[in-house]
Amino acid sequence: MSFELENGKTVTICQNPESSALTYYYGTLGDPPELEYRVALLGTIPEWSFSADLPELVE
Repeated sequence: MSFELENGKTVTICQNPESSALTYYYGTLGDPPELEYRVALLGTIPEWSFSADLPELVE
């Protein structure tokens, strides 16, 4: 999952296919991440998906 913030920065959260870790990246696309954080994935919900217009969630 990836989305752009109002300040032009991008947040990306993805699962590493070789492990049970989630990685969070913050920064400008095309540049090295300003913040990179890995955490163990504690569980999953099979065949679950979520879709929403994030600005609508804030309003």
